[in-house]
Amino acid sequence: MVCAGPTLPKSGPVGKSRGPTSPILVHVPNPPLDPHPVSFRVTLADMTTPWVVESAGADPLVVLEIAGVAPRGGRTRIRITTLGRADPTFVDDVALDTELGDFTVTHLPGRPLRAFRLPPGHLETRHNLRLGLARAGVALLSLSSLPFILSFMPDNSWRALLVAAVVTVAVVAMAVYPRRMRPARHVYRSGSGVWPMSLLLDERPALHAATDAVESVKEEYGALLSDVVQRIEMPALFDPAVETTRRFTSAIIQWDDSGPDMDAAERSTLAARVRLTFRAAREHAETVGMNHLPESAREPAARAAKALRLAASTTNAGERDSALRHGTEILDSLMLYYLPRASEADAMITGRPVLALPGRRTRPEDA
Repeated sequence: MVCAGPTLPKSGPVGKSRGPTSPILVHVPNPPLDPHPVSFRVTLADMTTPWVVESAGADPLVVLEIAGVAPRGGRTRIRITTLGRADPTFVDDVALDTELGDFTVTHLPGRPLRAFRLPPGHLETRHNLRLGLARAGVALLSLSSLPFILSFMPDNSWRALLVAAVVTVAVVAMAVYPRRMRPARHVYRSGSGVWPMSLLLDERPALHAATDAVESVKEEYGALLSDVVQRIEMPALFDPAVETTRRFTSAIIQWDDSGPDMDAAERSTLAARVRLTFRAAREHAETVGMNHLPESAREPAARAAKALRLAASTTNAGERDSALRHGTEILDSLMLYYLPRASEADAMITGRPVLALPGRRTRPEDA
């Protein structure tokens, strides 16, 4: 007799028989799906496998595929499957040299955000037959009452009212369905498994790991950046002229500018570079400390750090204002580009946003 056994971890092998008469059947889940990011500058000629586009709008996911005909004369047919629609739509006679960005803006709902290349496979639509039969049954039952109404309802006013009601019920039954009961379910079938369309972008382990690693670095760097005393006592970390800091700055800017267009392997490599260059830059800054400052600036910078430490810790408003004014006056007098200016020091003490990198803000909207 065959019986169901426990589910093994994702990395585990398929279960084997524990004895001569008791084989164990286990469910082996799909391996993680890891779509590769693509640039909106690529052309449709590069669509060797389906692409999924993430959009800002009511329909967040759209899958694009070359329809089942071979491209001819530099033109093709594109199948568009939208997460919120039961049936795909088609765009005919599309030039293969059309850029993905131009195509999405013209033919897709919402504002496109990101695009990914899926592993080889195809999208399938599985219609909800039970829902369709239930809706058709309600509609037929409603319409079947029309002969009785027309035959046995002598009053024309009531007859017209009942006929309108029955027709309305039939139309509503065919056109409306419960929000949680979709008339169709789209799934992506690849050689390694089947995934619901709604989850195509939920399993990107390499991309998520790389993003988490960089976000952790940004959080750590942001905490140092927002600490005015650390800015003075570890100035090398904030001076892009220092080689270790320059390499970190270059890596993080490359991540912000080019990371979304990289595939999983490239992003993982860049994330490791961000992490390693930040560690090197911080260790160097901690080692040299305030010796990075010109010798004539070290003593006044130490006094500025002491005053600003007091401004950050005191609860006395007058004492805070006095210490802040004294510390910022010293910083302005030093005129060193990698030390915080008076306005930045004031922002850090009061908790307002500051620059993420020398000359570069955390987000475009902060600029």
